[in-house]
Amino acid sequence: MPSVVVWDAESDVSFASLGGMGREQQLSHMRPTVICAVVMDADHCAEPTRSEEAFATAKKHHWWVDDSTNKEGPFADLLRLFDSADVIVAYNGLGFDFPLIRKYYKGSNGRQRYVSHRSKCLDPMYTLASKLDIRYPKLNNLLILNKLQPKTGVSTVHSNSAKLPIPCPFSHTRTLCVHLVQF
Repeated sequence: MPSVVVWDAESDVSFASLGGMGREQQLSHMRPTVICAVVMDADHCAEPTRSEEAFATAKKHHWWVDDSTNKEGPFADLLRLFDSADVIVAYNGLGFDFPLIRKYYKGSNGRQRYVSHRSKCLDPMYTLASKLDIRYPKLNNLLILNKLQPKTGVSTVHSNSAKLPIPCPFSHTRTLCVHLVQF
């Protein structure tokens, strides 16, 4: 079945907290905490009249960086979903989400796989930015303008291990992440 993967990543620190550094250096100090994805049948997505069916039959996934149950790494299953996807959708995925997970592309074909995944990415932020001549159209502003529920609270989670106390509840971050991939 041809598929569309819509995904979002939340990080452990914000760009604001890493002031005084260039963007590449800031990204190197960040790590994803949770990643959410919705996998939909591409045939349902191709027809606007089937959008409700696309969401109703979608498979929802999430992965935590501190989950050590997969010996290949916490996001190996996500990367496999990307391998088989026909289209990958992420708001600011090319500018943030993909660079954030770049370090999880391991092995001799890691760079090739990373580029392959990026080449499948439909990034609405880049499309809007080029059409509206706005550098970084904020997703929250778009949600509000379209009368959708805006992002709430801080989306970063600070944790080095799932066994340590966590200042921001994982459930809140996962809920935000799931909301963003479904809007």
